[in-house]
Amino acid sequence: QKAFTQLKKFQKTKEGKAATQRTLNRFTKKATVIRVIAHTQNRKLRNHNIGSKKAFIQEVQINGGDIAAKIKFAQDLLEKEVRVDSVFNQSEACDICAVTRGHGFEGD
Repeated sequence: QKAFTQLKKFQKTKEGKAATQRTLNRFTKKATVIRVIAHTQNRKLRNHNIGSKKAFIQEVQINGGDIAAKIKFAQDLLEKEVRVDSVFNQSEACDICAVTRGHGFEGD
């Protein structure tokens, strides 16, 4: 069973394509930041013994160009594998924003 099967069926119809285009046009007019949600593929790692079967999910902001170009770039990457070395160079610095899971008041 795959997730979003009903949505995929709807998006293939004429009404679904029109609704998707309306949403993208609304993003182009009103959005200031474009982000995509990505996940890791743990089964493709060299070391399979990482202790976690769950994928890490992260929200990635797309920078550069105008909003229409960002949306086009994000659309081209949907449902495709993006390798880390295609995004970052060796020893390149990047900004990271993180949120911990939190464990309340443990310890002293």
